[in-house]
Amino acid sequence: MAMRWMAVRVDSGHRSVHETRLLELFPSLEGIKHARRRLKSWMRPERRRVSLWFRPGRARVIRQPLGVVGIIVPWNYPIYLAVGPLTCALAAGNRALVKMSEYTPATGELFARLVERHFSPDEVGVVLGDARVAETFSRLPFDHLLFTGSTHVGYSVMRAACCRWHCSMSMTACG
Repeated sequence: MAMRWMAVRVDSGHRSVHETRLLELFPSLEGIKHARRRLKSWMRPERRRVSLWFRPGRARVIRQPLGVVGIIVPWNYPIYLAVGPLTCALAAGNRALVKMSEYTPATGELFARLVERHFSPDEVGVVLGDARVAETFSRLPFDHLLFTGSTHVGYSVMRAACCRWHCSMSMTACG
């Protein structure tokens, strides 16, 4: 257990264990619990109204996975910003590939080992490496790409991902 906290502390400039628990671990675990509690109702088909012109027809929304979701994680809260989107992607029935920040190598290594231990390689993968690896990662043909980070980097990621593959993208630009 101490090794896990040390990885985060080394990468974050010796941030308090309490801050890591409060702002990364607890919200991540709560998000997983929330998804597990609500998953059955999320997957249930939803009825929709049908116009008078199409009666006696019926309409339903049946949710389906997108496919493979790419998740690019920033350096500041790497656990929470990896686990949160990963939870959502898996709950929706997708597979995921997570690129951890090059500025948090110890946390990235720890996260990769934990993912390897708890998921099969065809469900979730973790990519580690520098900015060149991140650029190559953003060019992969994902069905959806989620990016959290700076506006400047986000613009580059968006251009690389969407102009080439026309994938859908969620961006949270900070700064």
